[in-house]
Amino acid sequence: MGDNKPIKRSLWLMPLSREHHAGLQCAWKIREGLKYGVETDRIWRYILYFWENHLSSHFRAEEELLYNTSDDALCKQALTEHAAMRELIGLINEDGDEDVRLYKQFADSMEAHIRLEERQLFPLLEATLPAAELAEIGAVLAGEHGTVFKDEYPDEFWIKS
Repeated sequence: MGDNKPIKRSLWLMPLSREHHAGLQCAWKIREGLKYGVETDRIWRYILYFWENHLSSHFRAEEELLYNTSDDALCKQALTEHAAMRELIGLINEDGDEDVRLYKQFADSMEAHIRLEERQLFPLLEATLPAAELAEIGAVLAGEHGTVFKDEYPDEFWIKS
């Protein structure tokens, strides 16, 4: 059986970890909408809302503050996964509601990426980055990402009617 205890996160990276919770919720909402056979244009609009209002700035912060500062293989993997999810967003935006397989792929990719960051990458960075650098990163995150993202999307398509 897996260890489901909460992961202890340094105070400095907590804003990103809190935002990861919103990402996991997004993936769940997409899957629930697909499971209930919701009109795909409703899910499509939500994915674009989530990207524009949360995920794009989250990616930018991780890349600028954490991943582009290291040659570590996990940082490179995270950057590659960000690029793949950006590409998926582009495809979803182009195809609109025509290819729901992209929605599932996006939800699955986002969840797997968050798990990688929380279980492997963030612990590595917390263990290897100097305390002063972590504090500096934390100060920037507290300013830019200090408020928890509130998903106030009005169409709750993920709730079974």
